[in-house]
Order: sequence, then structure tokens, then C-alpha cells
Amino acid sequence: MNYKEPLYEQPEITYYFNNSLVRGNHLYATSSGYHKDSTKEKIVQGKIFHYDMDSGTKEFIDLPEIAPSNLFELNDDLVAIEHSTVYSKKIGFSLFFI
Repeated sequence: MNYKEPLYEQPEITYYFNNSLVRGNHLYATSSGYHKDSTKEKIVQGKIFHYDMDSGTKEFIDLPEIAPSNLFELNDDLVAIEHSTVYSKKIGFSLFFI
């Protein structure tokens, strides 16, 4: 497969993705941040990447905590998101409605 679709028009940034799930035609992926390719500086964030496969719409959704890692499906419209204790310095989960 040689086709690559740009995530965003920022070729100087490489995003980190940890875990993902697909519901219907929607992809959700945890993103703990990105690094700047020129300096290798790591920026830690807390976001969910959402991609609508029907419309091609892409977006990052902010989370209340940084460094999301794993997704756990709880029911049809709710997931729990585990956050890395290395960066957040906390043990915990966020709840996210999809």
C-alpha cells in the first residue's frame, strides 16, 4: 500500500499514537503528543484523534489529562482512557463519550 494521507499540513511534526478503536466508520486514537522533526523536541499532550472515514474529516479533541495511552470500551458510547503515570504523575483514567 503506497498511499499515504497527510494527517495535517504540518510536515515538520511527527505525532505519537498509542491505541485505537473503530466504531462504525469512525476511527479514534489516543495521541500523547508529537515531536518537532528539526529539533526532536517532544511535546506531551492529551488528545484523541478522530477520523470520520465517510466524510474524511479529521480532528484532534483535547482531553483533561496529558499522555493518554490505552483505550477500554465500556459500552456503546463510552470509553475509558488510561493515562501514562510517567508524564501525568497521576494514576487514573478519563472517560470519553464517542
